[in-house]
Amino acid sequence: PIAATTENWLHDCLFEILTAIHTHLDDGVPLAKWPDIIPEAHRDALRNRTGLRDRVDAYHTAVSGLTPHERQQIAACLKQQNRIGQLCTCVEDCELLNQLPPQSHESIRSLFDFGFSLLTELGVRDRHYGKIYSATPYHVCPFCGSEYFDAPGAPREDVDHYFPKSRYPFAAVNLRNLVPMG
Repeated sequence: PIAATTENWLHDCLFEILTAIHTHLDDGVPLAKWPDIIPEAHRDALRNRTGLRDRVDAYHTAVSGLTPHERQQIAACLKQQNRIGQLCTCVEDCELLNQLPPQSHESIRSLFDFGFSLLTELGVRDRHYGKIYSATPYHVCPFCGSEYFDAPGAPREDVDHYFPKSRYPFAAVNLRNLVPMG
């Protein structure tokens, strides 16, 4: 995978935040308030993102109403959908959004759609595209195999999801799931 861990920080933050919510609900551990629930290394970048805060709160509310088994199903799906390499090689399988409890769908979709939009706003998608461009010797679309990528700085190809966010929402902000597409 080309995506550097440091560039995948938004994914890592959301993963940690959701894990904290599940731990809070399953083990009765107190849940930190916003912005303290954000991992400290990225708190300054995200503390004023009220849209993110509101969607995290909506997710918390949605999963709070689920049974422990349903929450466990969602937590397992969060992990499985982010094992991109294993999913690509069919070593891992995972449930899709429509297989999760219906009352969780909207909060999951909204949170990760918003997170995906933050990747653009924070410049992460452009940096990611530049790294992929630099790492590929022929700069050719991995999907069609015939269209060349534009150089970074020029209007670039869209960076799209290999596993569609409509079915794999937990992987929507994972850079390992985002590739240039002609």
